[in-house]
Amino acid sequence: MFTDIESAIAEKLRAELPDVQVMTAADLASVTEDRQPTPALHVVYQNYRVLETRPDGRAASIEQSWLVVAVAKDVRDMRSGSASRLAAGELAEQALPHLMGWLPPEAAGPLLLSTPPKPAYSNGITYLPLAFTVKTTIANRGTP
Repeated sequence: MFTDIESAIAEKLRAELPDVQVMTAADLASVTEDRQPTPALHVVYQNYRVLETRPDGRAASIEQSWLVVAVAKDVRDMRSGSASRLAAGELAEQALPHLMGWLPPEAAGPLLLSTPPKPAYSNGITYLPLAFTVKTTIANRGTP
């Protein structure tokens, strides 16, 4: 269930931005920063919070938090990082309209933009996170 949303976001971004490398947690597990493809969008699961639980405990409504991190590299100005920040910002602006308000098939509500963590900069690479929340439901379909 949790990876369904990840797959849906990644597939949507790949379809809408075919020239951008879209990577999930499985892809990122084997990538070191020095081999980081750019430009790229990383789809990263953050956490979830329970919104409501059925009294018998067998179903719940949850809100998942996801990051889509725009990653850009430009080593022309490593000290300030201004060129890579600009490129990451442009990539984020390309991704936003495809995700804001979009309803993944597996979700109970659309992706909602939320407050992201701070951006990061390392070795000429800027990591600019976009954060989204999305409502889903989970249910125990097994035996009690």
